[in-house]
Parts: sequence; C-alpha cells; structure tokens
Amino acid sequence: MLYVSGVLIVFYLYCIVPRIIHRPDYSKLKGCRFAHRGLHNKKVVVPENSMPAFERAVELGYGIELDIQLTRDNKVVVFHDFDLRRMCGVDKRVCDLTFKELQKYLLLDSEQTIPLFSDVLKLVNGKVPLLVELKSKSWKDLIAPYANDILKEYKGEYFIQCFHPLTLRWYKKHRPDVIRGQLAESYHRQKTIIREIGSFLQQHLIFNFVCRPDFVSYNWRHQKELSLNVCHKVFHCPTAAWTVRSKEQKAKAEKRFDVIIFENFYI
Repeated sequence: MLYVSGVLIVFYLYCIVPRIIHRPDYSKLKGCRFAHRGLHNKKVVVPENSMPAFERAVELGYGIELDIQLTRDNKVVVFHDFDLRRMCGVDKRVCDLTFKELQKYLLLDSEQTIPLFSDVLKLVNGKVPLLVELKSKSWKDLIAPYANDILKEYKGEYFIQCFHPLTLRWYKKHRPDVIRGQLAESYHRQKTIIREIGSFLQQHLIFNFVCRPDFVSYNWRHQKELSLNVCHKVFHCPTAAWTVRSKEQKAKAEKRFDVIIFENFYI
C-alpha cells in the first residue's frame, strides 16, 4: 500500500511540475501589476479591451492584461468573449465574422470597435509589459502561431497565458524563450462526465506535463488549492492572481501571489 501511495505521489508531482530545465529569468515577471483588459471604466464609457482602456493603462504606467483570438479571415483581434452578446448586444461569434464585419459593432455604449492586436502593440510600443491571454477552444486552434507571427517583431516585454494546455504546448515547442503561464481555477460541476474529468485535471494542474508552464495564473479566491501551492512553494513557480477587484482583495492576494491582475480600482 505504501509503495502504491509513493508511486501515485511521484506521478502526481511529475504531472504538475512546471518548467525546471532552462528556466527563463522570472525577475521581469514577478511584482508586475496588470490592468485586467486594460484600464476600463463603464462610468466614463471606456470599454474593456478597447484602445482607450489601453491608452489609460499606458499613461499611468500599468502593465496590461488582454485577450486575443482569431476572426474568420484569421485576423488577430483583442476581445475576451467568444461571442458578441455581452459586449456588442449581437448573437454572433467572433470566429464566424471577418474583421471588416466586426467593425460594424460597437463596444457597449461607446464609439469603440474591436481592435486589431497589431494596432494595440503599436499603441503600447514597449512602454509597459503585456500579459497576453490566448483564447482557444481546442487543440486545432491556430491562435498561437498567428499571435507569434505578430509578436516576434515586437520589441516590448510580454508574457503568454492560456487555459488550453495544448495551445501553450505550441509555445513550449516553438518559442521556449517566451515565458508562458497556465490559467486555471477551481471549477463548478460540469454537465458531462468528460467535462467533469477535464475540469478536475485542469483545476489540479495535472495538465502541466503537457506544456510545462513557467508560471500559474489562478483565480485568487481559490488560493488554497493544493497543486497551486505545491507549484509555488516546492517548485518555486511564480503565480499570478486574477481578478483582484479591491484593495482589500489585493492585500489578501499579495500574501500568496507574485503577480496581481486587477480591475475597478487603482492599485
């Protein structure tokens, strides 16, 4: 029984261990503070993931967390949701529309439209660090190579993160020099047994063996999760807290996390 338990523990540790060999310089990541989807504010009609939200973050010297995905014509745009319902009031998916078609729809009650990732990079121009979330639904998603084609010419500091471990694996294989992070949280119960198993493995960072992340980006409210703390304390893996929405939450998150992703207040 002790032998079996020992084997299981070793296997578990093997699965969750982050990158160990040829680790990058984490000092440029630790201590960063990222404005979640830019420094947006509904009261003054500055939508999330919009050019004005990124301009405000740059002006105040905050790092920027943003989301990118592909349109039907394979343009890389900055947008969080896979559909336009919440932000544009239209029941259509980003992947079903061309970039030109997307420009017909305004973000919330503003005059802003969904920006190209390349335009955001021109705006930021290396003035603040970027935390780029790759929005990916499956291993077939091509967001990683398309994002890399744009970012390889960018001179500023940036880091990659994603929920999908196979998307991160692309970076592990093709761009090991780029610091990559596994996104996760403690999930609610899922509708099917397959999704339940997948969520369990994701929550406990078992998929780390696929992509060997450099850092773990986790819902700050679930900071006591075992695998998160093993990665942090045993393997000295940097951790990022999302999404912190008050100074009180920030004070709690800073006790366990190296990086803070915040919104709705000035940090």
